[in-house]
Amino acid sequence: MSKNGNYIQTAYGDNTARVLNVINGQLLEEFKGHTKAIYSACFSPDGKYIVTASGDGTAKVWNAVNGLMLADMKKHTGLINNAAFSHNGEFVVTTSEDNTSRVWNVAKGILLSNLKGHTDFVTGASFSFNGKYVVTTSWDNTAKVWNATSGQLVANLVGHTGAVNSAAFSPDGNYIVTASADSTARVWNAASGRQQFSLKGHTSWVNKAVFSH
Repeated sequence: MSKNGNYIQTAYGDNTARVLNVINGQLLEEFKGHTKAIYSACFSPDGKYIVTASGDGTAKVWNAVNGLMLADMKKHTGLINNAAFSHNGEFVVTTSEDNTSRVWNVAKGILLSNLKGHTDFVTGASFSFNGKYVVTTSWDNTAKVWNATSGQLVANLVGHTGAVNSAAFSPDGNYIVTASADSTARVWNAASGRQQFSLKGHTSWVNKAVFSH
């Protein structure tokens, strides 16, 4: 959903994404250009753009109003399962079944860094609030913290016994919460990678966890 709550974006198996009016369901724009199913679509923080991630190995940035494609990001060698904007809207991070995550400049559509180190599919990625760091999650049971522009590994979050499905920074950037198929969520020190504590009690997969703002 857009930040103002007026629009929703959808991703389809017919290789398209769409923006709909949340009040009456009217189709406002359709985004065509991918050659395989779209796995995720999200608005930029200011609502002006949409990024889509597809099984065709590309992510694309679109003008949310007129549907024009602004950037075509093509460096991945596998299915892209997720794409997300930084909080200032200047960068996009993509995750792929090629075991990597990549950071892109939105305006130019150029690759800034290739985050390599996971040994299985990367399931998700998100920026710190200041945009300096990215945390990635993987089926290899780990999460990793990276410098967003240099691609340097900052911390390796090891302790889960199942795939890590998602991760998010605290607003101050000091901590990370992860959600895992091992039925736990865990809180970590973002700089050192040290586990602070484990949140236990669920009896099946934990898909997502976030901090309050």
